[in-house]
Amino acid sequence: MEAKASGRDPVGSAEQLLLSQNRLIGWQIASERAGFALKVLTGLAGLIALVAVLALVWSASQYRGVTIKPFSVPPEMEARGLTGTVVAERVIDRLARLQAATGSTRTGARYSSGWGEVEVTIPQTGVSATELWKFLRGWLGQEIEVSGDIVKAGTEVQLSVRADRTSAPLIRGPEADLEGLLDRAAEALFAETQAYRYGVYLMLEGRRLEEAQAVFQRLALDDDRVERKWALVGLTNAYLRQGNLDKGLKSAGAAVAADSRFALGVSIFARSRYFAGHWETSYQTNARVASLAQGSDEFDRDRLENFKVEHLALDARFRHDHNHALEILQRFGKKDVQRNLNHLWLAAGQKIALHRPSEAMTEVAGSLGSPAEALDEMRLSLAERLERQDWAGAVARYRSIQEAHPEQRFSVSGRYFNDEGPTAYAMARLGDLDGARALLAQGRHDSYPITIARAQVAALSGDVAGSERLFVAATERAPSLADAHFAWGQARLERGNAAGAIAVLKIAAERAPRWADPLKVWGDALVAEGRHKDAIRQYQAAARRAPQWGALHLAWGQALVAQGHEGKARDRWRAAAGMDLSATDRATASRLLAS
Repeated sequence: MEAKASGRDPVGSAEQLLLSQNRLIGWQIASERAGFALKVLTGLAGLIALVAVLALVWSASQYRGVTIKPFSVPPEMEARGLTGTVVAERVIDRLARLQAATGSTRTGARYSSGWGEVEVTIPQTGVSATELWKFLRGWLGQEIEVSGDIVKAGTEVQLSVRADRTSAPLIRGPEADLEGLLDRAAEALFAETQAYRYGVYLMLEGRRLEEAQAVFQRLALDDDRVERKWALVGLTNAYLRQGNLDKGLKSAGAAVAADSRFALGVSIFARSRYFAGHWETSYQTNARVASLAQGSDEFDRDRLENFKVEHLALDARFRHDHNHALEILQRFGKKDVQRNLNHLWLAAGQKIALHRPSEAMTEVAGSLGSPAEALDEMRLSLAERLERQDWAGAVARYRSIQEAHPEQRFSVSGRYFNDEGPTAYAMARLGDLDGARALLAQGRHDSYPITIARAQVAALSGDVAGSERLFVAATERAPSLADAHFAWGQARLERGNAAGAIAVLKIAAERAPRWADPLKVWGDALVAEGRHKDAIRQYQAAARRAPQWGALHLAWGQALVAQGHEGKARDRWRAAAGMDLSATDRATASRLLAS
């Protein structure tokens, strides 16, 4: 040390001592570092193990399943290969088909056999991972154990099933009809283990609505709050499918009162209000649904995504942003080719609103496969005929719907339709004012679309004061929506009040800035005032929103002629001739192109 302090290098034993000391210090530091790293790794391993255990406990607490044990069967059946395991597997297959047929947004239970699972023993415990998982899901989750037996009684067999020691009714029948008996057993078991989804299954059967209502009414009195809120949604759907709007409105209100943040309850409330014609409430309520539809163990994830997309598209449709609604539906369709059929019908409706009815009807033509879809196709064709201004065809289609489904004022599938107002308008266009008034008298007087139609019929009958009063009432019933102002503008223009038409069409365009129709009729009003240059600007703006609207291109061309642009006008007319047109507009386009 003294040598080092004086600037001389240490020699001999002193130098060796220093070197050894340095090595010892290095080893000590390395040892301490290794010890620290080992402690960190040990702590990290413990943390990972804790997370794994917590994840296992969480998964077990969320488990909803039905475990079916091998049935007890007579020896002679076993000898033919129809063992208890085979019978149980056949029941599971039927339960899986029933569950798939419900199409519910609610998560379904898992059906499993409970045998043939791989056993992995956890070291130093003697307990297998499978046994641990079974214990946790039985303790923390909701697992129902099912057993059953088949007993021979002469030429008949008696089949019984028990879910958690609760016996279902005995099922008897000839042994030759064992498959039919298993069908009945599976349905009874489905009703016992998944009552809500069983109610949905009955409702989708169409003719079993009263049975479905009985299931939902019983569940609505359940002690379980979750069961009650789902039951009220199912009950509302059943009432709407039956055409009982008053009871549907009442149960929808109860669903929201049960849980104001339950997306399905808020959704069915919005739907029922739409059918009642309370469109402002429906619009405001529908806007909340997508944000409430968050993932949880209550919802089937795939169907939840369908549900959210549908409500985003409906929100855009209320605002007449039909291109955006169509974009939402088509974008989702690219991700999920097995998309909900509701989306297909909604997309077709947007195409009709964008004045592309032929494309819309072609798209749904291959999707018909049930009475619900056949009825929806009839209603879509009613909208198509109204778009083409085929008034007689529209009225005939409405009457055929009523004859085929007299009790159905609403779609069997629960999709959004409102037939009476547009049909009454078509009847009035044909001169049947009494028939139009009689049809509207069947609707609710506080209904937004019915009030609009009453105003339109009053205008066509020459009752200007009555028409104006009713249009004012309609705008007050839905201050956020544009439909009433648009129809008001059309009515004013038809009786020659172009300035008055423009005044209300401006409001419609402000409330629905992506809607082409107010802009086109605004352009028509400007033409009536001789302001063709301004009209062309409105037609151009409308064409950016509905580029394939044949009637728009036809009117645009006529405004161009008035400005001296005959060549450009013929381009518009040729474009119109390749698009959907009413019979009158088709004849006009042919005449103009021939001149």
